[in-house]
Amino acid sequence: TLIFLDVDGVLNVGLQADDGGAPLLLSDGNVRLAFDDSACRGNGAKILMSMKVWSAAARLYDAVCADEGHLSAVLVDRLAEIIEAAGERCSVVLSSHWRKPRHSDVVDALESEIAGRLGGYFAFAGRTELVEDNRPEDRLHIIAGHVKQHCASQGVQSLTVLILDDLFATPLRGWSCDGRRVRGAADCEAFVRRFAASKDLRLRVKLLHCYDEWETQDGVPVQAGAGLSAAGVEEARAFLKGDDSPAEGLLALPAKWGSMIYGSRGPRRRAR
Repeated sequence: TLIFLDVDGVLNVGLQADDGGAPLLLSDGNVRLAFDDSACRGNGAKILMSMKVWSAAARLYDAVCADEGHLSAVLVDRLAEIIEAAGERCSVVLSSHWRKPRHSDVVDALESEIAGRLGGYFAFAGRTELVEDNRPEDRLHIIAGHVKQHCASQGVQSLTVLILDDLFATPLRGWSCDGRRVRGAADCEAFVRRFAASKDLRLRVKLLHCYDEWETQDGVPVQAGAGLSAAGVEEARAFLKGDDSPAEGLLALPAKWGSMIYGSRGPRRRAR
């Protein structure tokens, strides 16, 4: 089994507007800022207000990360559950921007965090190729290339691939991969299988897309790298056991979270 791990949007939560700006991390400091009425002014105010919804979720699931380290303890715990479920023959490959050399110190800290959860030694088995990837199709190409190279070099005839990624907080629509329109996770999985295919290879691929989107009451579209959900862990477990059927409502943001802040209306969800 190969697990490809993105970090931002999987082991933390980040919110951003549709303008393509940098995500606003769901951290202790930003949550405090979101609840500071004097700070909630200007262009970022509506995103900070939307963060109140996520901070309410974090009080239920502890998804807020510390200002230092950019990791949520609960989301790292969930990753460790998936690694344990994959068994001893599992290799975890870092496919995040964190794979770049300048992030080596935080990757060392992440490996230590995971090792602590697993109760033993842990290190990433590898990193995907160091080429620019700023679009979801770039990320999928790099992962598929790694799978193909791994199978060729190891003489693998059967492989299970689990991809944990928010794909740059991008919805699974409105873009193409290898000339084919993407309309859901199944299209991404099919691309990886096609790219890495060989005559004798049995390849199972699963993408857990850690993403959500909605609109604030004022109509501001918000996209989120939503973090690894508890339901996502269960779907990963089922996949690793050989059950490929999708879980219902994997990454939906429950309406009750919004009602905690906005009242019965809640934040308006974007049509998918």
